[in-house]
Amino acid sequence: MSQDKAGYPGYLIESLLAQGPVTVVYSAIDLVSGLPCVIKTIRLDHPYEKQALGFLKNEIKVLETIKHAACPVLLKTNVENSPFFFVMEKIEGSTLRHELGRKFSFVPSVVIEISRQILSLLSILHGGGFTHGDIKPENILIEQSGKIKIVDFAFSSNVRLNDKLETNLMLGTPNYIAPELCSDVPAIALENDIYSLGVLIFEMLTGALPYPEGNISQTLLRHQSDPPSKLRQFLGHLNPKLVNAVVEMLSFNLADRPKAKNLLDTFVKFEIENMVSG
Repeated sequence: MSQDKAGYPGYLIESLLAQGPVTVVYSAIDLVSGLPCVIKTIRLDHPYEKQALGFLKNEIKVLETIKHAACPVLLKTNVENSPFFFVMEKIEGSTLRHELGRKFSFVPSVVIEISRQILSLLSILHGGGFTHGDIKPENILIEQSGKIKIVDFAFSSNVRLNDKLETNLMLGTPNYIAPELCSDVPAIALENDIYSLGVLIFEMLTGALPYPEGNISQTLLRHQSDPPSKLRQFLGHLNPKLVNAVVEMLSFNLADRPKAKNLLDTFVKFEIENMVSG
């Protein structure tokens, strides 16, 4: 079924930005202000409207609650009448996935800067009891200034309120998902994000994933049973403190992973050390 682009009064749909199994994201123009924006809506062909609306409301809740420089600004919501959607600021930049495709990997100073910005938001999110739920290169946008924005909070959960998604979908992306989320009864916790960020940092530093790639079943099995492949061998030429941080983030046991706030302090120190030595 084709998506109806005419159902958003006050907005001119320009182009399709992204399309997932549940939602569609459009670039649009606000006809009142004339400013560019982004509209996120539910796929019309999604078979479970109530579940899909839950994802949309989930993201709206986080954007309304968390105010941070790395969090997109929410402009408008409509969850009362179909088509359900929300509008947020348009971010001019490219995804981290795109940049990794161009550069393969980044120098440690750039990785540290990007990671520190991600951790700055995660520390606020986690402080409020929220997980992000899907940290991966596609959800990190890099502006020309080097500042980042993190998008797609649809899989977020508030663990403090035990407010968890009711869904039959995998809670995350296979190559970045934490081991405890691979089981039949996934353990949703703040530390899920720390593991995913550890995978992301490893990838930014090396251009590779810490696990050999395979199909979804193989990947999930490796995350549950295999130690990350030769972590220190791949990262051995780097600052040992940075290597230790990544290894701890990729711990199988979520209780052994550092907290976002403590990691933020660590990565701020890395930045200061780079400035002093540079």
